[in-house]
Amino acid sequence: KGQKIGGHLMGDNTYILAWTTTPWTLPGNVALAVGKDIDYSLVKIDKDYLLVASELSEKVLGTTETVSQYKGSDLIGLSYEPLFEIKELQSDKSYKIYDAAFVSTTDGTGVVHTAVMYGEDDYNLGTQLELPKFHTVNELGKFVGVSSELDGKYVKAKETEDIIIQYLTDHHNLLKTEDYEHEYPFCWRCDTPLLYYAKSSWFIKSTAVRDQMVAANNSVNWVPDHIKDGRMGQWLRDIKDWSISRERY
Repeated sequence: KGQKIGGHLMGDNTYILAWTTTPWTLPGNVALAVGKDIDYSLVKIDKDYLLVASELSEKVLGTTETVSQYKGSDLIGLSYEPLFEIKELQSDKSYKIYDAAFVSTTDGTGVVHTAVMYGEDDYNLGTQLELPKFHTVNELGKFVGVSSELDGKYVKAKETEDIIIQYLTDHHNLLKTEDYEHEYPFCWRCDTPLLYYAKSSWFIKSTAVRDQMVAANNSVNWVPDHIKDGRMGQWLRDIKDWSISRERY
């Protein structure tokens, strides 16, 4: 409300379109990411104005009336109203649009929903921007601190997703849903879905001694010799801090 892009004053009927294949992460949303060099269109459908990547507009919305066009850089810093009111996620940096290098126009809308605690890109962006880090899901995979209707419900259950979709529909925040086939991780022991979940862990700071390890590797007589610059050398050059926290249950 009260924000302008170009000559358009954004009111209650202006929306930015984001997509997700994980509805359970939506209560944890705290930011939206765009690509600063991506072209975006403001299109009108009935009484609503929708922001979407120009390249994906027809695919997502069909034939529409384009009101104006912008670069992603024009959208950075704009605020939006959250889908869910969760006070722990509120800050002066929350619910704004930011630039992120991982945004593309390969799929979706050219706008990426960001839930800091439930994705690697999300977490890195949230850390960089100092966004709130708060779990809306507990370690049993159930909602907590979201709403009376959702709290205690297993996030991957169909009935839970239906509640979220109905909630978005009731608040005029859902454009559409559709089936989308993609890979998803499952536990090989019990065949249940896995949740990407930020947790405190112990690490050995391998990156602090990367140069010494690379130098030591260069002094080793490897058999076969291609291991030196191949598998071992590449692993050492790209080494990450080594997590020694292990939890099976």
